[in-house]
Amino acid sequence: MKRFVVPIIVGLVAGAVWAVIGPSLAVGVMPYGEIAVYGARFIAGPLLLIAIVLLAVSRGRWRLLPGICTGVSLFLLVSLLGVSRADCLKRGQNRMAREFCEALIPKLDAYKREHGDYPDGIESMLPEDRRSLSVYLRDGSFYFKRTNGYTFGWCDSPRFPLCSGVSSYHSGSGKWDSCADWGITMMNGSLVEKPHLVTETVGVEIKEPDYQEMERRRIQKMTLVDDVSRTDFADSPRASP
Repeated sequence: MKRFVVPIIVGLVAGAVWAVIGPSLAVGVMPYGEIAVYGARFIAGPLLLIAIVLLAVSRGRWRLLPGICTGVSLFLLVSLLGVSRADCLKRGQNRMAREFCEALIPKLDAYKREHGDYPDGIESMLPEDRRSLSVYLRDGSFYFKRTNGYTFGWCDSPRFPLCSGVSSYHSGSGKWDSCADWGITMMNGSLVEKPHLVTETVGVEIKEPDYQEMERRRIQKMTLVDDVSRTDFADSPRASP
C-alpha cells in the first residue's frame, strides 16, 4: 500500500508547487498553459487507465508502476491550477511590452526627422537595467528595421511550435497584430479580448474577413445557379407543351 500512496502524495505536492511557481518561471520561456492542458488531456487519462490495469496484474518489482503512473497523472491534473495565473502573467508582460514600445514611437519618429531614416538598432534607447523591461524585450531583439519603416515583434515561447502569444507592430499601418489570446478589439466602445489567428509570427498585417461581402457573393452565386436551373428546365423536352 505504501508503494502506491507515496507516489500519489509526491505527485499531488509536486503538482501544487509547480502550479504556484511554474507560471512565473515559464513566462517567456515555454507555454505553461498549453503544456498543462495538453498533458492533462492526452497523458493523464491514459496513465490512469494504465495504473488501473497494472494494479490488477502487476507482481513483484512492477508493483511500483501503478503508483508512479497515478502520481504523474495527478501532477499533470493539479498543474492545471496554474493555467489562469500563467495567462495573467503573459497578458501583463505583453501589456508592459506594448506600453514601452509605444513610448519609443515618438523617439523613432524624431530620429527619422533628424537623420532621414529610422535607426538600425535601438540599444541607446533602452534602459541600462534590462530587468525593468518586460521579459519579451530584455534581449533587445524586438525591433526590426524595414525598407520603409520598422516593426516591433516578440513571441512568448519562441522555441516551442505553439502560438502561445505573439505580438507585432507595423509602423506603416500603425496597428498591432496579435496571436492567440492577446488580441483586443473594440465593441460598444469598450476593449474586449478576442482570439486572433496569424499565419506568420511577425511582420504580417492581418485583415479581418469581410463577412458581408462573403454573404453577398454567396447569395449572388445561389441566384445564378437557380437562374441556370430554370433555363435548363425550360429548354428541356418535358417543359415543351
